[in-house]
Amino acid sequence: MCKAGRSTWWRKSPGWRFGSQVNVSSQQAKGTFCLPGSKKNDNIRRVGSRGRFDLPVIENKYKIGDNMPRTAREKSQTGIYHIMLRGIDKRDLFLKESEYEKFIDYIQKARDKSEFTVYAYCLMTNHIHILLKTQTEAQDIGDIVRRITVGYAQYHNVQNGRTGHLFQNRFRSEVVESDVYFLEVIRYIHQNPLKAGMVNNIEDYKWSSYNAYFNTENILVETSFALGLFRDTKHFETFMKQKNNDQCLEYNPKTRYSDEDLKEFVSSFVDINTLNELDTRSRDKALANIKEVTTSSNRQLSRVLNIGRGIIEKVTQR
Repeated sequence: MCKAGRSTWWRKSPGWRFGSQVNVSSQQAKGTFCLPGSKKNDNIRRVGSRGRFDLPVIENKYKIGDNMPRTAREKSQTGIYHIMLRGIDKRDLFLKESEYEKFIDYIQKARDKSEFTVYAYCLMTNHIHILLKTQTEAQDIGDIVRRITVGYAQYHNVQNGRTGHLFQNRFRSEVVESDVYFLEVIRYIHQNPLKAGMVNNIEDYKWSSYNAYFNTENILVETSFALGLFRDTKHFETFMKQKNNDQCLEYNPKTRYSDEDLKEFVSSFVDINTLNELDTRSRDKALANIKEVTTSSNRQLSRVLNIGRGIIEKVTQR
């Protein structure tokens, strides 16, 4: 969810272009809806809705073998999604410049095959942001993500002499259903390296789509819609560099638990004592869910669950 404070926005009027400044909060902007794929007079109020990794509130304890809670991915009425990919166990996704270039190449290849639209991206060391639009209601963003990541993971593993998963199993996503939030997400994505202290100016970062908005030879990023919301590229640049408190699909380091706290937390939705009594398939399914929810290390999970570390590693590498 994007938790922006009061920001300077631009109000739509006849002959409108971004440029006439008024102060409007993100909450006040809910309902503004003119993104590609939207219907006239739609009044969507789910600006910056919750991403897929929000942990559900669990009232009753689940027995291992029951279906554990797994939140469904929300469908965007505009087809536009903000997606974030993370390296498994906070692993770095890029170890050399050529790997950044290769990943961008895989986005291009996936786009050519699946015909989705890319509005923005930023490749950080251990996570990635992409703002994209599906072309049909039936198109699955999971399929798009797989087209991008599977080939890159194989390439990365060969290049670095490693095996196993590179990306965390489930990517995070949120729907983008208003023009205000659409621009806010683009700004958030482009400012990622700046807020991480990696560069002093967003145009200095090579591995984001920011400079594509000023490059007429760009073939990957669709820039005309976002630029068309502003009077000119100078106003777009000003907006992109504006200081803000945007937190769109905010990347937060995983929680660190003591063994006692981890056991108490897992026990709130799993009967730990029955794990070793399950058939292999049910046990492995339960372990995969526990790993995903807690993001704890395999070593700690082995201690707390009293299950061999090798078993947990095999489950999480599938």
